[in-house]
Amino acid sequence: NFEVIPYRAGRARLLGLVKEDHWRVESRQVRIELGQAWHVYDVRLKRYLGRTAVIQDRLQTAEPKLYALLPDPVRGVRVRLVGQPRRGADAEVELHWAGPLGVETAFRVEVIRPSGELAWEYTGNVVTRNGTATVSFPVALNDSPGRWRVIATDAISGMRDMCEFELPAFGER
Repeated sequence: NFEVIPYRAGRARLLGLVKEDHWRVESRQVRIELGQAWHVYDVRLKRYLGRTAVIQDRLQTAEPKLYALLPDPVRGVRVRLVGQPRRGADAEVELHWAGPLGVETAFRVEVIRPSGELAWEYTGNVVTRNGTATVSFPVALNDSPGRWRVIATDAISGMRDMCEFELPAFGER
């Protein structure tokens, strides 16, 4: 037995599956008839499953599944830096999602320091409107000089893109 949790998001459908057998840990093959062909993505695994009218998968106790059903495939994502970031000012990044019209998505935006560490204070999630979003974060006066990266990952498809910028040492131009 498993529970199906449907959700409509514009032209997209989200389908959650949860195995209901709480007392025994086991894996079970499931087959979901969708009624029509969709471009199906396994959202948790960030994997495109193809255009299909049937989802076949294994469902494990306590392991939820989440599928996105889209009328058209996601063709890509793009991240673009707006201007050159400066210390003491906001850095601005544009995100573009090349997916079906009428479907909104979210991006996980990660900012990576020159050392390779995640700048958690600049990192977060953002929802697109009409396939685009703008993110800004403050560049502190004492941020490390060097090459910074901004990585955006689409929540539905797992596609990602990145841009980089060079932050000069304090006092340099």
